[in-house]
Amino acid sequence: MLAENNIGLEANPEYWNTVLGALLQGRIPLVRALLKQHSASDNSTFRMVDQILRAMPIFNGASGTPINEFNMQWRHWTMDVHSKIDAKLFSSEKNLDLMTRLIVGEEQAWIEIQDYCEVWYAYLAGWLFFTEPTIKSFELGQFAKRSINKLRMNNHLKQLDKVLLAAMDFDIFQVIKEIQNMYDNGWFVSHLTDLLYHCGRLVDLEKEVPDFSAEKLRESFILDYGTSLMGHKSLWQVGLTYLDHCPNDGLQIIELLLPRIHMDTEAKAQKVLREAKNRELTHVVQSVCKVQGMLSMRRGRLGNALSWALKSQDGPFTSFLADKYLQDYIKSGRLGSTDLLDNLGSGMLVSDRLIFLGKYYEFHKLYQNGEYREAAALLISLLASKIIPKYFWYVLLIESIPLLESADMVFSSNDTFTIMHCLEEKKDLPELNDKIEILRLAAARNLSRALTFEAQINE
Repeated sequence: MLAENNIGLEANPEYWNTVLGALLQGRIPLVRALLKQHSASDNSTFRMVDQILRAMPIFNGASGTPINEFNMQWRHWTMDVHSKIDAKLFSSEKNLDLMTRLIVGEEQAWIEIQDYCEVWYAYLAGWLFFTEPTIKSFELGQFAKRSINKLRMNNHLKQLDKVLLAAMDFDIFQVIKEIQNMYDNGWFVSHLTDLLYHCGRLVDLEKEVPDFSAEKLRESFILDYGTSLMGHKSLWQVGLTYLDHCPNDGLQIIELLLPRIHMDTEAKAQKVLREAKNRELTHVVQSVCKVQGMLSMRRGRLGNALSWALKSQDGPFTSFLADKYLQDYIKSGRLGSTDLLDNLGSGMLVSDRLIFLGKYYEFHKLYQNGEYREAAALLISLLASKIIPKYFWYVLLIESIPLLESADMVFSSNDTFTIMHCLEEKKDLPELNDKIEILRLAAARNLSRALTFEAQINE
């Protein structure tokens, strides 16, 4: 209305409703601005109302005005308005007459404008602004009940009404209880309780209420809300931040809920893993990695499964997957996921079986690259170790045959004795039945070559 900047705004059907609404909200400058756009704003009645509103005392605690001094100014101003009303100075304009009777708190006037107040607290705010401008906070409750009675809303209170009424009575427990009943999710009650805790209001109650713990009340609401978020497919990380702020039980709840998140993609599993590592939840890390590793293994992605096992640092699971690698090699004759095996590094120390797999892959690579002497040295070191799986002995012994028969001698006499010793220990292996004689012959030939060569060197 004001943007139009036209005289004669009273032609708008909402004009007087707007003026009275602004008055009930205590927006005095707005009321004056609207009245000046009335076509009769220049007559004496309108000018008098404007003068009354301009002279209205407004209490401002920051100005340093004592309350007693303000109350005296307020009484003088109210008496002046009363005298003008009694003199029938506003009777010619019924809306202005109603306004002046409202600002002096006339009971009948406030009954007349009840229809302008959709809710009791709108009525309360206007009533207090014009009748009790210096009300004390502890008096709010009784005035709130009075407003509800006047509007006959006792039997029609909604949940928000109950919350506000409890707040005006400074009944913190009732406020929290009503808010719980008000919303299905715990966002509001959790944050309000948290604010009350941090500003010390809940801690103050510990002195008044026996067996009450402000910290436990706060944490219980945050735990409930954080737990509900953990069940959401996209907000579970937000839930974690809430549970992180529960010093007593938050970490234990995270440890229980984190592995139960539905990890439908590896990217989501990586996020869960990162959150578990950030909180040093080793058990959760191993659990997630094992589940993902088993899923990858069932899908035939053995390299990916081993990668998950390495992340978990789970020795038994890593050994299990290393066995699968070696058994697949026995069946197919080739090692898969060579990029992963190439970059095991210190990760192979997780288990003996993985160490063996890594060393065997290194032997395999040396042999394929024609570095027979280095391959032979590594083979002897493996045969002399105690980490060879029982099912893999015959593979190593058979793979020594080409090296024993190599044109260039790559095994010393001692190396050959080691092979022969292992051969005699494992001669009962059924897989060696058709290779035992070939192995013995190759070992004997190499031993002869080695002894001859070593004797010549010694001479």
